[in-house]
Amino acid sequence: MAYAVWAMAGLVAATILIYGLASGLGLAGIGFGGVGSAQNAPDFTLSLFSEFEGSSELRLEDLAGRPVLVNVWASWCGPCRAEMPAIERVWQRHRNRGLVVVGVTIQDREEDAKAFMAEVGVTYPVGLDADGSISRAYSIQGVPSTYFITDTGDLARAWVGVITEDRLESLTIDLLR
Repeated sequence: MAYAVWAMAGLVAATILIYGLASGLGLAGIGFGGVGSAQNAPDFTLSLFSEFEGSSELRLEDLAGRPVLVNVWASWCGPCRAEMPAIERVWQRHRNRGLVVVGVTIQDREEDAKAFMAEVGVTYPVGLDADGSISRAYSIQGVPSTYFITDTGDLARAWVGVITEDRLESLTIDLLR
């Protein structure tokens, strides 16, 4: 029994060390594109839990001309729950500069997602990827995942895993430039 506890503690410590090293090297955030090699973000249509700008449906294509942050999450995901308040704060700070934050919940139940949104006070548009089409289009490997899309529709950066508020703020400011 004691061996199992120490083995689990070692595994957790190794995971934290590897993630810390990857973060320090900038590997936790995966960049897309680069000078002269922009990649268009896959378009999607999302049925929203509540209206956004007069519609209950959001198409990424309709947000052309505006920078977009897409956060893929699930109510059962502990790390998603940890970062959601920071995403809300960044949305509140930058929405008047044209930023649109879109939440996409996957492998979730609508009632669970709505309950969590109410608990956190999420005000940005959110919907459920019920058929998995967004997950497939973005090759989602896990949650949380955050995508930064330029005002020209290019996928500027993807961040897989928990993102700190400081990093989120920094990447959002880069996106808004």
